[in-house]
Amino acid sequence: MRRSKPNTSVNLKSRIVANLTSAQERPRIPYEPAFEFQSRARTRGTPHGVCMLSTVHRNYLIIELMKGIEAIGLHFETYGYRLADQLAGQKMSHRGANPGGNPVGHILDSVSADGTVAAEYSSQGNYFDDPFKKLINDIDHCIKLGPNVKKLFLVSSRECGPKALTELTKRFADYKKNKDLQVELYDSRRQAEFIVDTVLLNDDATDELAQFVAPLERVRSEYAATRTLPAQSPTYIAQKAMELVVKTKLQADKACIVAGMSGSGKSEITVAVARSLRSSFDVVVWVPASKTASLDELRAVELERRGHRINLQYLLQHRSCLMILDDLQLGTTTQELRKLCGPRSAVLATRQHAIVGDAKIQLLNEADARQLLEFELPAPCPNHIFKEVWRATGGHPFTLRLMNAGVRSSSWDDLAEDCKAIGHYTDAERAQKLTDKLLGRQISQLDRELSLFAWAETSRVDRAFARQTLLPVGLRKLEASCFLAPDRGDVLRLHDIVFAALKSQDLPVERHAPYFDEMMDKYVNTLAFTTGADLQFLTFREVHKPLLVRELTRKGTRSECLFCLSQASREDYSIIELIGDPVQRTKALLAEKKIRDIDASAICEAIEALYRWAKTVKNIDIARVELASRMEAFTLLIDSRYLSTAAMKTVLHHKAKALRNLKDYAAAIEMCEQILNDYDRNSDSEATNLLLARLLASRSKEDALRAKDILFKILENASRDSTSVPLSVTMAAIEVIARKELKTWQREAIDRFGDTVSKLIVEAAARGFDHAFVSFAAFGRDLAYNNQKLFVEVFKKLPRRAPGVVDDDRELSAWVSILASASDIPSLNESGELAAEAEEFFDAIKKHEDFVIQRFSSMLVKLGRNQEAADKLRPLVDTSPTPWLRYWLSKAELALGNQPSALKLINDALAHPDSEMYKATFLEHRAEVRKAEFGAYFEDMRAAEEACKNEKHKKSIADKIAKYQG
Repeated sequence: MRRSKPNTSVNLKSRIVANLTSAQERPRIPYEPAFEFQSRARTRGTPHGVCMLSTVHRNYLIIELMKGIEAIGLHFETYGYRLADQLAGQKMSHRGANPGGNPVGHILDSVSADGTVAAEYSSQGNYFDDPFKKLINDIDHCIKLGPNVKKLFLVSSRECGPKALTELTKRFADYKKNKDLQVELYDSRRQAEFIVDTVLLNDDATDELAQFVAPLERVRSEYAATRTLPAQSPTYIAQKAMELVVKTKLQADKACIVAGMSGSGKSEITVAVARSLRSSFDVVVWVPASKTASLDELRAVELERRGHRINLQYLLQHRSCLMILDDLQLGTTTQELRKLCGPRSAVLATRQHAIVGDAKIQLLNEADARQLLEFELPAPCPNHIFKEVWRATGGHPFTLRLMNAGVRSSSWDDLAEDCKAIGHYTDAERAQKLTDKLLGRQISQLDRELSLFAWAETSRVDRAFARQTLLPVGLRKLEASCFLAPDRGDVLRLHDIVFAALKSQDLPVERHAPYFDEMMDKYVNTLAFTTGADLQFLTFREVHKPLLVRELTRKGTRSECLFCLSQASREDYSIIELIGDPVQRTKALLAEKKIRDIDASAICEAIEALYRWAKTVKNIDIARVELASRMEAFTLLIDSRYLSTAAMKTVLHHKAKALRNLKDYAAAIEMCEQILNDYDRNSDSEATNLLLARLLASRSKEDALRAKDILFKILENASRDSTSVPLSVTMAAIEVIARKELKTWQREAIDRFGDTVSKLIVEAAARGFDHAFVSFAAFGRDLAYNNQKLFVEVFKKLPRRAPGVVDDDRELSAWVSILASASDIPSLNESGELAAEAEEFFDAIKKHEDFVIQRFSSMLVKLGRNQEAADKLRPLVDTSPTPWLRYWLSKAELALGNQPSALKLINDALAHPDSEMYKATFLEHRAEVRKAEFGAYFEDMRAAEEACKNEKHKKSIADKIAKYQG
């Protein structure tokens, strides 16, 4: 019997209603395992007040991590070392494996310094099979070698079933009773629970384990979404009536916008509402939206925590998600926000300027204002002074908090004088003027902390950079000052009123500036040369791009700023102007007889940035001429005596890339071989190997085979340990395998690495690597045909982008290809909107490559828009008649009734030297062109069947022959 589709809109309303109703009156709602829940059940071991996950979402993350733990394989013991340190709450001594990862006998795997805690690890598949031989041996091994051990962790990569767990629990009780040994079993499920409930709260510990557990980065990203909701201020005075208005609007419309002046408490009320409703949603996400320029951008908002991009559109459309857009600057209506939501999601926003339909915030009444003003002060505010306060503030919450902080270091009388001084200002001006005065009272205590924001010329500062610069004590002072506004966890944000007030303060910025400069250089160097810090670097660069531009403008020799900005947009001319002449920069550094690693890296990145810009904005020929004129910089650096070994390797690698761009392939190959021979005898250089594979792929068949072997080796290494290969290298390797020179092995790559590659693409996209989209476009074309299920899985998990927020033609082109592939799959394109979306991306491209025109035109042909396709393809066929361009134009012409033209085009395609590997597809189409000629049709179809090497395609051709014969 077919089940009716549940009314998910009602379900969402039901969940919100449950939060509007008192606990005694709360109605019972039918439980639906996938999405419905009434409270966050606290699982054993989950810290109170920490985990903001719903039960459903927590279970989902646990299952994902279990898969990753069970797939660790050879490195399980090394992973176990990191986990045991967290389980034991102390650094253990790990001796169970030699440097090669092989087990060492007659010794405990891990033991604490005092010998009372130990751990044993196993990845054996039968670890929990009765009679538990290996498990019991591990316990006896511990008793024999660790007489002082009181607690033993047994860590297995497998899940222990309920029957085995019941039996083992009885045996463990016997060991406790008879041997005074407490045995703690951590199978894959309990490890996953521990990671979700405890380890994810610690970024460093998560980084350690993410090296081994592939899904952990994605799990961290989704978990990070649950931690972006700011804490409720202890001074918040509950506004029950306003909270009810907001909840009611969410219940009715699935969207609500709270409007009010700066500092009026919009964000605090929103935090209160979000926290009260969080059990109604799988995920609650807080998004700083002040820089969102269009509604299109809301479809592609990137929420980052330490650089991790979270797929917000996926969460809104496919999960149960409450998204809060704080400080929205758009005149968007609630109806427009509602369109962002799937059936189980809702959007809550705040902004300063109200429009019709917004929930307008009311300022505090006198009683609440007095309560906030006197918060934790030893003496109440005298009545005559409170009258002045009320006249000056009118119940403005943020100003009252500042007053509260000010009175702690002065007196009620001083506050009265401040209030009188601003009495003649309008309501809108009073808060700012009073802030100026109150800030002046605290300036001496926070001069360095506030100077950092003034020096950076922004209200938002990277938290990790601020922590290094101000030290934890400085962060604590800021947090205690009431000057900070709610924001995501990796950013410190001054309240808008406070930041505006800084301009009127006499801050000692010039005195602190040299120290801030030094700390920024130190921070950039740390990120530039620390493995795994690339995403954190990208976050810092984007948050502080205006600062980096200013500092490089002020001091053009500052390599740290040049290094950061050289990796920015390829079309940002303002940055290109700042880069200057790399050759002259190199000569200036050589004159100083000292070249730091960051100096060499900055010069290399600058040369690449200039080439990318010229190639994009001018043309490839001009770009090569300009690049050739800069090759002297590489020669000067290589011939100097001032480069470290690491810097020399960097320079040689970038020179090899430059030689490739200059089409001097033999010299580039020779240089890659030199790097691998001279600098990597004991380890592989994946970036250089990738470059070598790129160079070899387009040469002889023997070289192409060697390129294939190199690329497969990179993917094998990434499959075993995703952290052993830079993610950018893995993404590029995926793209290279899709090139026509390696097409012969692409299907083998899908068979061998399809699952791994798909997971890495999703993780790369989630972590902020835009190259992931380019890689998926290349890999996904074949995947969509040969493994449609896997393509759909990846497509649904990709962070969706909007054309308006993508400024790179490569990524725009990639999305055209991705959406064209997806539009062929009915389950993804039920509404037909993917083709329209692909057209938006196509129109946004500034300079169309032939291939993207071909991909877009192929989609037009499939949609029946043949005249448009023919108009786009004809000029290309005239100037660059590749087999595929002729094939698609032939299909368009045939649909338009131009059979002679269609036949000539497909015959020309078949005659092309590059057509051999596509012969089956081309012959199949020619059969359609010659369908009126019965004998000719069968001749071409049988020849297509014989030429076809893809079993799925071969069967399709055979089915068509049989159908036609019938």
